[in-house]
Amino acid sequence: MRRFVRLAPLLFVSGACSLVYQSAWLREFRLIFGASTLASAAVTAIFMGGLGVGSWFGGRWVNRRRGPLMLYGNLELMVAASSALTPALVMGVRAIYVGLGGSPVLGEAGASIVRLLLSAVVLAVPTLAMGATLPAVVTAAVNAGSEERRSVGWLYGANTLGAVCGTLLATFVLIELYGIRQTLWTAAVVNALVGLVARVLSRTWPGEQTRPKSEALAKATGSARGQRVLVAAAAVVGLVFFLMEMVWYRLLGPVLGGSTFTFGVILALALLGIAVGGALHSLLSSEGGGSPATLTLTCLLEAFFLALPFAFADDLAVLAALLRSLSTLGLGGLAFGWVIVAGAVILPAAVVAGYQFPLLISLLRPRSPGIGSAVALGYAANTAGSIAGALLGGFGLLRVLSAPGAWRLTVLLLAGLAVVVLLLADERRLAVRWRGIALSSAVAVCLSLMMLATGPSAVWRHSGIGAGRADVLKKSATDLERWKLARRSELLWEVDGVESSVALTTPDELTFVVNGKDDGSAVTDSGTQVMGGLLGAISHPSLRRALVIGLGTGSTAGWLAAIPEMERVDVIEIEPAIVEVARRAAPVNQNVLSNPKIHLIFGDAREVLVASSEKYDLIFSEPSNPYRVGVASLFSEEFYRAVRARLRPDGVFLQWVQAYEIFPETLRCAMATLASVFREVETWQTLAADLVFAASERPRVYDVERLRARASAEPFRSALRKVWHVEDAEGFLSYFVAAPALVRAVAAEEQGKTNTDDHPILEFGFARSVGRSRGLTVQGLRASARAIHAERPALVGDVDWERVGQIRMELQSLWDEPLELPPGASEATGRLHRVLLAHRARNYADARRELQPILASLRGPIQVPLAAEVLAYTHAPEAEEVNRKLAAYQPIVSRVLSARSTFEQGDTTAAATAVEDILRELRTGDPWEIQAALVFAGPLAIQIARKEPSRVPRLVQALDQPLPVYRLESVRRQVLIALAEIDLGSCMPAFAPFEPYPIWEAKPLALRVRCYEGARSPLLPRAEADLERYLDVAGPEFQLRATPVGRTSSSRAAASAETGPGDGRPSPPSEPASAAGKTAVRR
Repeated sequence: MRRFVRLAPLLFVSGACSLVYQSAWLREFRLIFGASTLASAAVTAIFMGGLGVGSWFGGRWVNRRRGPLMLYGNLELMVAASSALTPALVMGVRAIYVGLGGSPVLGEAGASIVRLLLSAVVLAVPTLAMGATLPAVVTAAVNAGSEERRSVGWLYGANTLGAVCGTLLATFVLIELYGIRQTLWTAAVVNALVGLVARVLSRTWPGEQTRPKSEALAKATGSARGQRVLVAAAAVVGLVFFLMEMVWYRLLGPVLGGSTFTFGVILALALLGIAVGGALHSLLSSEGGGSPATLTLTCLLEAFFLALPFAFADDLAVLAALLRSLSTLGLGGLAFGWVIVAGAVILPAAVVAGYQFPLLISLLRPRSPGIGSAVALGYAANTAGSIAGALLGGFGLLRVLSAPGAWRLTVLLLAGLAVVVLLLADERRLAVRWRGIALSSAVAVCLSLMMLATGPSAVWRHSGIGAGRADVLKKSATDLERWKLARRSELLWEVDGVESSVALTTPDELTFVVNGKDDGSAVTDSGTQVMGGLLGAISHPSLRRALVIGLGTGSTAGWLAAIPEMERVDVIEIEPAIVEVARRAAPVNQNVLSNPKIHLIFGDAREVLVASSEKYDLIFSEPSNPYRVGVASLFSEEFYRAVRARLRPDGVFLQWVQAYEIFPETLRCAMATLASVFREVETWQTLAADLVFAASERPRVYDVERLRARASAEPFRSALRKVWHVEDAEGFLSYFVAAPALVRAVAAEEQGKTNTDDHPILEFGFARSVGRSRGLTVQGLRASARAIHAERPALVGDVDWERVGQIRMELQSLWDEPLELPPGASEATGRLHRVLLAHRARNYADARRELQPILASLRGPIQVPLAAEVLAYTHAPEAEEVNRKLAAYQPIVSRVLSARSTFEQGDTTAAATAVEDILRELRTGDPWEIQAALVFAGPLAIQIARKEPSRVPRLVQALDQPLPVYRLESVRRQVLIALAEIDLGSCMPAFAPFEPYPIWEAKPLALRVRCYEGARSPLLPRAEADLERYLDVAGPEFQLRATPVGRTSSSRAAASAETGPGDGRPSPPSEPASAAGKTAVRR
């Protein structure tokens, strides 16, 4: 034991250095090969392959020579020296890969082969040497008199525990503070010290000069079949664990957040479990070291610990959402929550996996010519399986089976392996073996049945838990169940793609979710998705070619391609599954996939840009949020230089940056990084909390007359009106935040603190602020710009700046932001300010009074709809006149208000006919107008139905299909349920969209039971069971003790329908939002 204490620290430090190297290498290669899963899988395969081959040869070598500890020290020195040289090799590899053209030229298959070969050039020497260290040090321990079974377990555990610390240090401290290369070189220095200490120890180490036994003297025992089975078992458990690592990365991202911090926690927990398992083997294993029956037991235990979190996945997701509240404690609180959730999923299985490796070595030892050979054989087989798991996961298994399907597969593999080991590797007599085989088979079947559970549903995968989008802390049990059912009901489509899990949900519109977080909505986010590209195009003197980084809903590319003079729009998308998102979002993206101007390129944007020779007039980049692994490389100096090289002299680069959940210092770094590459950087606002930086080499001067002309021509006219709710040059300029002087001033203050490939500051800065905010506002940026007189762009021509200030107030009203009265505002602007305040408070009488003097001057896509709403609800005589003006902006809404007026005048028949026509037209209507139209038409339809119930079937038929891009889907369903309550004969279309996830409230649940009873639906038993379950959890309604008990579900349904609450999703809208609609402020 005393000798172990002297060796264990060396293995601990060596393990820490190894994982620091691996973290650095993965980042370095990601910058060359791109952030794709295939590229990462190739690098991981080479890394693991080097370890396995090194272990194999190291084990054979160490059994044939003296001085294993001296050999170990020399190997560690070789690891340190070769690792320190890898940054230089990476530079050479970059030049070769770029020279070959990358995946756009080589194709994905060719690029994968080249990545494997080039990765091998860089990693071969250090990984081969790393792999040989464990056989050498274990042999040294055994030669010194240590027990073999304890040596392997303790040393393996110490090495892995060091890897845990190396992972955490690299993830949470070193790379953020010092950058990638300095971190790697520091690890190399420490690693060299390990080698030197080992060499010093070897001079006095017992048994160091003893020649190992030859193969003849250390003849292996045991059957050849048993050895083959055990070697195969070592490979299978390696495959299972590495495949599960891929599954954990994919599936824990949505509940933990998917940042560089959470990925580090996942890896650290997996390694910690292995370390603990290795130590447990040393403490608990028998003198014989174990038997095939023990290996069978570990396989079944590991399968059980993998199946258990699968069966209770959504409950763990809720736990993760509850622990997300610890974000108030900062990164430490978040990390604590991550460890609890990820630990429940990973740690038990990892501990068993860690126990398995030394167990396999002890089983292989009697069948091998020496302990070094046993370690080498087991390590090589285990590593081969690990490579297979990494390649299978990275090259398509998750896509073919889905991540939950791959999770199921690992349990089945382990259950099957347990039976096979007992059947083929156990050398006890047959009767004893068959009893064990029968028991193992029964357990394996039970484990397989556990995997029939639903597993991770939309609650886990698409609810935004990790990004802080699921607030469940104060929910009751009933509220929590309602929330879970709503998330499952909203799921329209999901797939595990090559790079990410992708889903489409329909809360109130088509929203695409990538790795658990909303990455964009069809309409709500169109302010950025549509205008983010067009704001650069509207003033460009000669626009011909554009590049869009990220397909998303397809809106940016589609609207750019709609510009008549645009000849070609290239789109780089890393995840092919996103094409389905764009296909379903066709109503908002100008049918982008059918446009011959569009050219899709699948791959990593960095790789494509560096390898390309194309030149563009406009490049727009809106990747996912920079806190996600790999995304921040699209915000680095080196990336911006690649972008600049692809721009023509008059070209403009448009960079989206979130203005929500971002610390001011992070935004300052992003601005300074842009300024380090581009001379001119303007700041624009595209949504309440979205910024776009317009960067160029030449100053951008706006010709006001040209702006007016462009604003009145398509597609700019439609985009400005529908998306930005403006219509002229003043409206366009209202989104301007700051001239280039602001970014230059920030860059000067930052004094060179920029985001680079080697020092990815932004990745960590954004990761620290996920789900949190610390005072940054667009209004604050505007104030900073005013302070240095940079609040206006360079212009030629006259602009009505008072009108610009008015529009900004209107936009603040639309976005539910504080209303700022511009300095020196006129009486008319002050009156408009009071109108907006009264409208926000739903004080229509005051709003109407303030409107009266300025009615004649009202104009624009916000003022006119707002006035029409106020006058309609106050029955003002001017309502009809303003409604006619509204027809120029929102013709359908204008017709709805006319129908409302007709209904209030007593002509129900004419109003009903108009509403039915309008609701049918909405099926193919303008997605941007649907919100205001349905918000007004829905309550009107219900009022009409109450007055004339015979109209219900026709109204239901008009609403029986989702509207374009599922706009206001929840409102459509609410209206259908309200109509069903009036006429139960028309109830089936109201409840069918929710099955099998009903609205979790007493009134709609009871109405559902009555509906299915009347329709004699086979779903009636389920509906009755759901109502019973709801009432059991929510508690019975108040009643006198004399009231008879034991009522049937039908009677309880009737009572609930009469008295139950209806305060959630089913309640039809009673108060309209502004006719212009509301816009979300964050994704």
